[in-house]
Amino acid sequence: MQFDVRKNDLILINGAIDFGDILKTMPEATANDIENIEKVQNLLRNLSDVPSNIDALYGFCIYSDDDNYVGANRGWGVAISTTHQSLLEIYSFYNDVPNRDEDLERSKEYQFHFWEKDLNYYKYPKKYYLEWIKEVSDPNQYRNPEQKFKLDADFRVWK
Repeated sequence: MQFDVRKNDLILINGAIDFGDILKTMPEATANDIENIEKVQNLLRNLSDVPSNIDALYGFCIYSDDDNYVGANRGWGVAISTTHQSLLEIYSFYNDVPNRDEDLERSKEYQFHFWEKDLNYYKYPKKYYLEWIKEVSDPNQYRNPEQKFKLDADFRVWK
């Protein structure tokens, strides 16, 4: 299957690949994580020919499971799914804790969706791509003693 990614989107796709390279250098990255990140990066390099039975992702989040924590749980990632609804998603999330402010959260989140070719294309402003790339350029900037840092990388092929 082929994702509808156009020339103006390549800056974000390349930024997502670079993000994977950064995650592979993180102390939390296991050999299995690195292998999964590399598999997802290979899909990103060839979005015109992605197998139809893949669920894959990589990213990281910072969070607190302390009930008394006040702040924000955040995360950034890249996900590809071709099992049910073919979707490439490059995203971030922001959850204000404990008082949820949905307007604030939406203003600090990015959700870039790329669908199967000819299904639904939306041209995102380049400035949002650049902001996401800047945010993921140094995951260590988000480390703090009150929160945990979790790296996630998964690659599944379904039969």
